[in-house]
Amino acid sequence: MIKEGKAIISVKTQKIPTRKMEVFYNPVMKLNRDLSIALLIALRKRKMVVADPLAGSGIRAIRFLKELPKGTVKKIYVNDRSVVAVAAIKKNFRLNKIKNIAIDQNDANEFLKKRKFDYIDIDPFGYPGPFIDSAFNSINTAGILAVTATDTAALCGSARKACLRKYTAINFRNPMMHEIGLRILIGWVARNAEEYGKKIEPILSYSKDHYMRTFVKVKKGGKHELGMVWLCDNCLSFGENKKCRCKTKMLVVGPLWSGKIGNPKIVKKINKINSSKFMDLLQKDTESNLVGHYDVHEFASRYKLPNLPNLDEIAKKSKGIRTHFNPLGIKTAKNPKELLKIIENLSEVK
Repeated sequence: MIKEGKAIISVKTQKIPTRKMEVFYNPVMKLNRDLSIALLIALRKRKMVVADPLAGSGIRAIRFLKELPKGTVKKIYVNDRSVVAVAAIKKNFRLNKIKNIAIDQNDANEFLKKRKFDYIDIDPFGYPGPFIDSAFNSINTAGILAVTATDTAALCGSARKACLRKYTAINFRNPMMHEIGLRILIGWVARNAEEYGKKIEPILSYSKDHYMRTFVKVKKGGKHELGMVWLCDNCLSFGENKKCRCKTKMLVVGPLWSGKIGNPKIVKKINKINSSKFMDLLQKDTESNLVGHYDVHEFASRYKLPNLPNLDEIAKKSKGIRTHFNPLGIKTAKNPKELLKIIENLSEVK
């Protein structure tokens, strides 16, 4: 028996969750579910028709029904293609005294085709690609689409061919790979929206543990903020300029999302509902217009700096911020030469 939030479920667990689990439940994804609930509370939406096409143990649907304000959910439809999972979902609903829920045992895409939804949660084990078309076909205008990707090797550039094949994007391992990976995911969602004459607005997006997650509001068609980023492997500069001031050939990543990764006002509300150091950093990231960040330890190693000042001091002096993407990361508009001078001056003071 596992308690999460206000839900109680009966499920077999494994130290490392795998696809082979008969009923999928991953305790590491608790934050994923916590923030889903906090987001819907912050949005104050009413009478939503909700889809959980990859339900596993049913924990998300149970928590939605028990923790969201009354009237938020009009109807929730739950699905899993596994017979064993559906049996577990029914058992867990009984444990939580939840009745009259529509439970389906079907392929996720077939399930989504049956009706229109105001909120769809695509939370697969791995790549979300097989479900994105059905999701855009089934989401209502002004609806919320949540997309999780756990294939971070592809998104972060460790598996470059997989990134190109799955997300039609170029990437490679680099000091800001988690930010680039998340922006590639959002950009990929945006490009898929365009295929259906739709536009997205990211409301909340983040990178955590072994996964990346974005919540987007789906609107009628329009242009997206997509672009490429050039990185210098020599001086560590990055941006939209194809030529580096140090005259080293720059490497390109993208296409990716070049706008804000979320709605600052909504993320601020979420932070009040579910406050944490992680959310403090994410709120600052969401407020920022900067694409990219420096890994300060990588920076110090590259420039052979013997002493590294406190990261908060570096962020303050560089008029930047700490970032949730990297515990050693700083977002600043300063170029490498300017940042180097700031770090050297701080080191001298010490």
